[in-house]
Amino acid sequence: RLPERPKLTITNRDVGTIHYDSDETSIYMIVTASDYPQRMAFKLLAEMKDQFSVRFGSAVPTASANSLSSRCKSVLSNLVSTYDVLENVDKITRLQKETDAIKDKMHDNINSMLKRGDNINELEEQASGLAVDARVFHKEAEKIKRAMFIRN
Repeated sequence: RLPERPKLTITNRDVGTIHYDSDETSIYMIVTASDYPQRMAFKLLAEMKDQFSVRFGSAVPTASANSLSSRCKSVLSNLVSTYDVLENVDKITRLQKETDAIKDKMHDNINSMLKRGDNINELEEQASGLAVDARVFHKEAEKIKRAMFIRN
């Protein structure tokens, strides 16, 4: 007999992480990548326990070795495919991804604005240069106008 509802996580950075939970009759275990969130692993285990309880009920404690393998395959396959994409089952991960996407967009916008700012600075410099050239042209035009007036 197992102690009441023990949960444990064992991590080896080279191999991955083993998470397990148990009830009165069974131990439920999964192996994940080391960076897989522990809260999601235990959420998966809880859902696994619930589904096994509903689908197999009292057959689990009395089952012989490998007798439930084929029937369990679909349950496990569905759980694994659901929990493989964390955004599907974890609001925190989904919000973090959305936040990262917004942050990336803001960085792009800031870079675009800085580039525009550089372009504006270049245009201001060109406009200043043109204003100086226009003043010089105007003074030279006045000189020529006076010279032509005196000449005539």
